[in-house]
Amino acid sequence: MKPTQRIFATRIRRLPLFQWLLTLLQVVDEPYLSWEDALTALEVEFPPADVARQLEIIVRWGRYAEILAYDDTTGRISLERASEAPVAT
Repeated sequence: MKPTQRIFATRIRRLPLFQWLLTLLQVVDEPYLSWEDALTALEVEFPPADVARQLEIIVRWGRYAEILAYDDTTGRISLERASEAPVAT
C-alpha cells in the first residue's frame, strides 16, 4: 500500500458513514453484504434519491484505501482480508 493510501485509510475509518458500513459488515451473518441490503440499510440515514450515490462513493473510497472489496458480478461488499482487524486511530 502506498503511503498516501495508508494515510487515507486511517482518515476514512474516522468518518461516521464509513464506520457505519464497517460495523454493518462485522455484524452480518455472512462475510459480505449485498449491494441491495446495504442500500436498504442506508435508506434509514439518507433520502432515497441520495442513497445509491452515497454507497457508491463510500465503496469506491474503501476500495482505494484497500479496506473494502466489491465483487461486480455478485454485487457483494466485503472487508479486504488484510484490513479485517480494526486499526487504532
